[in-house]
Amino acid sequence: MPDKIQLAHECDFSLGLLRVSPSTRQLIDQYDAVIVEPRVMQVLVCLARANGAVVSRDDLIAACWNGQIIGDDAINRCISRLRRYAAGYEHPPYTIDTVPRVGYRLKPTEATPRDQSTHERSADQPLPARTSAYLSGTRRVSLIALAALAIIFLVGTEVWIERPEEKWMVMGSRPFVATPQLEGQPAISPDGAMIAYASGIDAHSRRIYVRRVDHADPSAISPEGYDAESPSWSNDGKRIAYVAYRAHVAYRAHDRCHIFIARLDHQDNVNVGHCTNSIRTSISWDRKSGRIYYVDRTRPSGPETIHSLDPKTDVVQPVTTPRPDIPGDHGPSISPDGTYLAYIRQLGPTNGEVRIRDLTTGHDKVIGAMRGIRSLTWTWDSHTVLASVSDGIGSELWALPKSGSQSYQLYASSQSINRLASGPDGMLAAEIDSSRTGLALGSRTATQKITVLYPADGSTESPAYSSDGTLAFVSNRSGSNAVWTVAPHSNPIRIFDAGMALLDRLIWSPDGKKLAFVSMERNAVAIIVISKAGKLIANIRAQSIGYGMPTWTPDGMALIVAGQPKLQSQRVRISEPLVRTSIALPGWQSISILQNKIYGVRSETDGIWRIGSGQTKIAANYPHNWAPQIVFLHGNALIPDFDSMVPSILAQP
Repeated sequence: MPDKIQLAHECDFSLGLLRVSPSTRQLIDQYDAVIVEPRVMQVLVCLARANGAVVSRDDLIAACWNGQIIGDDAINRCISRLRRYAAGYEHPPYTIDTVPRVGYRLKPTEATPRDQSTHERSADQPLPARTSAYLSGTRRVSLIALAALAIIFLVGTEVWIERPEEKWMVMGSRPFVATPQLEGQPAISPDGAMIAYASGIDAHSRRIYVRRVDHADPSAISPEGYDAESPSWSNDGKRIAYVAYRAHVAYRAHDRCHIFIARLDHQDNVNVGHCTNSIRTSISWDRKSGRIYYVDRTRPSGPETIHSLDPKTDVVQPVTTPRPDIPGDHGPSISPDGTYLAYIRQLGPTNGEVRIRDLTTGHDKVIGAMRGIRSLTWTWDSHTVLASVSDGIGSELWALPKSGSQSYQLYASSQSINRLASGPDGMLAAEIDSSRTGLALGSRTATQKITVLYPADGSTESPAYSSDGTLAFVSNRSGSNAVWTVAPHSNPIRIFDAGMALLDRLIWSPDGKKLAFVSMERNAVAIIVISKAGKLIANIRAQSIGYGMPTWTPDGMALIVAGQPKLQSQRVRISEPLVRTSIALPGWQSISILQNKIYGVRSETDGIWRIGSGQTKIAANYPHNWAPQIVFLHGNALIPDFDSMVPSILAQP
């Protein structure tokens, strides 16, 4: 097995015209430098060490994950990232082949003599000032907890004009508007001096605010009593179009979106249009023609379609024609020169295309396809579409050239990036959802003080204590879903990395030496059992997750999981995962064993029952179809009570 890769001790090497610096985690060519995640760089080094030979998945795990047990998605994610980096170059410096059922092979691309001469730069020679500035802003960052907007400065349009083939790069970022209220939907004025955005105490009573970029006092331009969003500036910067709904009733079937135009100099708001069938919409104001592009449905059951509205004549026309069997089109964004409409064509729940439409010829083409597209905006030169993409673990900003050439990543964050808006001189506003979910200790008495356990950005959930007080939990704090454990008076350590797979329902064995949990990948569900150190003990494929399982048998030798037929609960021995026996009749879920007695919940009614030779209800208020397992404490069943003024936990003998 290969030695563990320590990036600080690795020497620089070349792949085609690319110089790889493991110690600084950089991929460097004659113009750019890209910061790579540590794990991704370790995988690249491991593949390069093999000199063209095939590297098995086990070798990758030994060298890059220190032999920890990980899910398939963790490796797939790193390989996908490396391929994506290579594809971002005009002449990819390497390719990575998949050898089915064996592993991966790295193939460097031979550099041309001209490439070689340009590439041969001394390792201690500094990069150009432009590239050095870029390096300081490309690391994965976490913004402050209440940050709602960040201003991200890109390379100026002057540099783009001088070098039309160069890529956009993030030069830096900072929180811009951050208060306890909800802020979002940014829009930058044509001269870059002002920003409009939606803000309110909740998502049903927001107002449109305008403030100067260099001044902190905003002023509201939309009336109270409405929920307003999606501001868009006119060409002269004196008017703002926005969408409004009646406050707190925006999701009722009879209420429809209305489009308003506010004049900043007269403080008036004029209703210029409304949706026919859609309840929510987003808009983009064409600064050239004066038309407002928005989302509506041509019929109540049809797909979402982009429409245009002429405020002067009230003429409405459909612009796009999505197929009737897909969700449709949304997220319209007009290029600053008024020539192109960019929009998202949603093909399914997560898959989508970025499309642009020539408003002069009506020609439509796809410039990118990816999962989890949130928002689009144009760079100020109208040459590139910027897209925010969220994969459930973090977010990325991607640049998609209008020409259809290779798209590339320009920013990544563990936070959720939503609505984007561009401005002149390479300015970009991004709506950042920096919410945090963590663990806290409860109290038997009401208290204002909350004891938070091991806080970190992202989401932390599914806590489970072992018999010796070791806490296990799931967290994406490292950029991927992972199982972490923390012993009393110690720091958390990661023992299982699942990549993009979802993890849930952690539960320790009775002796506290084994940990079981559910792993949900794209097309598979499994019950994973590992040791306290993270060593794989069993990988049990499951047909369904079921409710309230897995749970352990008292001897710690078997698990109770959902099986077939009709999700009948089954006992599975850890040493023989294919041998399964029924433990309860169909219709029972959340099966647990305590002191050799079997407890369960009926699938159609609340309550906990002791089952076996007979049926005895021991608690009437335990919720059925409740995902977590039944938890016992000192012979009592713990019952969540959501009906009281303060949600609490009850103990039922």
